[in-house]
Amino acid sequence: MNFEQERRHAVGLHDLRIKELRSKLSLSEQMELEELLTVQNEKLPGYGQMQDHSEVILYAIRNYTWEDRTPEPTFFQKLVKAKPAPKSYKLSFAELPDADEEGWTFSLMLDFRQIMEDVGLGAEWPKMLPAEWEVYYGDTMDDGEKQWFETLPDPAWCHAKLIEAKGLEEKVAQHGEQMIELFAWVKEYWGNGYQIYADLADVFDYYGEGV
Repeated sequence: MNFEQERRHAVGLHDLRIKELRSKLSLSEQMELEELLTVQNEKLPGYGQMQDHSEVILYAIRNYTWEDRTPEPTFFQKLVKAKPAPKSYKLSFAELPDADEEGWTFSLMLDFRQIMEDVGLGAEWPKMLPAEWEVYYGDTMDDGEKQWFETLPDPAWCHAKLIEAKGLEEKVAQHGEQMIELFAWVKEYWGNGYQIYADLADVFDYYGEGV
């Protein structure tokens, strides 16, 4: 496998894993994922199992404002009429408790997504809990990353969906203590006005890899 093939393989695995956390894969997508994992397991034994046990980080944020961190042009840049620096932003929080995080295994998060589908929230779940890779609220962001954060859903809407779902707490209880804790965490933070999103960085970086 040459470098370009390896790159396409890594990107394909990355995209499918993120989609798998958001919504159920189609049969063809599931077959493709299994093929990619087979190849990866041959290179790095236990890779698929490692991903299942790696943590998905759930970030919870609220009461933030945007700070424009775009550097001002220097005198020389003004003189030569240089191209303006790319826009740069950072989230600012009035209080530290307005941002929090918790890690849950990838396999548990997949089971959580399945429960949401079982209680009729399959269509809403990708909007309720957006998932990405290496999107940290504390980093400096460009325009595209800022726009992504601005699409995070209203926590009141997310919380209401949980409350309205029939049989949800019973299904959660059937999956054991960890699932109960995960459900309680999400419900509490949405109920307290936090926007929540999932980051899969650890799922891909266990071996020091990235895409």
